[in-house]
Amino acid sequence: MKHAKYIFFFLIIIALTACAEQKPQIVASDAVITPSPMMGNAYSAFLVIENKGNVDDSLIGFYVEGINAKFELHDVVGGKMVAIPEIKIPAKSKVELKRGSLHLMIINPDKKLENEVTIVLKFKKSGEIKIKGKVMSPKVKEEKEEEMTLGCG
Repeated sequence: MKHAKYIFFFLIIIALTACAEQKPQIVASDAVITPSPMMGNAYSAFLVIENKGNVDDSLIGFYVEGINAKFELHDVVGGKMVAIPEIKIPAKSKVELKRGSLHLMIINPDKKLENEVTIVLKFKKSGEIKIKGKVMSPKVKEEKEEEMTLGCG
């Protein structure tokens, strides 16, 4: 009987471990914020979101700590920016938010964004995740992208 008790507990631990592994594992990186070339008093944010987990997740919103503004998820459809309700982050994949594609918009902030800010990403399953974002002029970001493309950086 003693062994049955140990086997039962061992099976429960295995079941709980299996359940724990069935979730998204979101990692956000390379966040950059630039003044929007398309809108006055607005900023665009770009970053990479990776889901290392076994379950899909979705980015459903975000905000910047210490800033009052309108925060929207955006895509570019037919050459035009459109607000979207979510950005799907499939399991075992990366989604790059970049110029001319999926990105974040910070519209009419109550103060100028400078140096570095904390972006709080809101996910359907993973909850809130914070990431530091560097505020750059659009020209600096384009120069860095060009350096990376040319293999200089």
